[in-house]
Amino acid sequence: MSGMEAFAFTTLAKGVDLIQSQRAAKAQQAAEATAARNRIAQINQARAIEEKRRGEQLRRDQATARAQFGARGLSSASGSAGAVLQDLVNDSLEARRDAQTQDALQFQGITDSLAASRQQSLLEQSRAATRFFFDRFSSGLGAYKKAQEEKQPVIAAPAPTPTIPKTWPGSILV
Repeated sequence: MSGMEAFAFTTLAKGVDLIQSQRAAKAQQAAEATAARNRIAQINQARAIEEKRRGEQLRRDQATARAQFGARGLSSASGSAGAVLQDLVNDSLEARRDAQTQDALQFQGITDSLAASRQQSLLEQSRAATRFFFDRFSSGLGAYKKAQEEKQPVIAAPAPTPTIPKTWPGSILV
């Protein structure tokens, strides 16, 4: 196998490797994106379940408080009873806001992680492509040199030295 044939073969093999690694990186990115979507869906489902549980607990707590007020002969619309019921609602709303904040932080973490992974993958792909082209360039020079040596040695002729005629227009020698 001549130098140029070996160069062509290794270039083709390296090119196939580069394409396969790019495809693997894209498949990895797709898998990570799917995992992120699944995790977000799980968080949303857990939030919906928790929200439903919180609403049911609020209704039970309000019913218990009304029953206790009624047993004491107090109206649930009276000042103290109304304030207690409103506190139950406020506590539930605060728990809801806290859960939403926590979920938002989890969503941000997931998207940040996915973005960092994509950035790292793009950087790795860029490095692989640069390495591929640099390797091919340097191998190509080596293969070209070897092919030239096999055919005939390359002898560099000395460059002619430029001469300026004595009658050059504008010359002070005229």
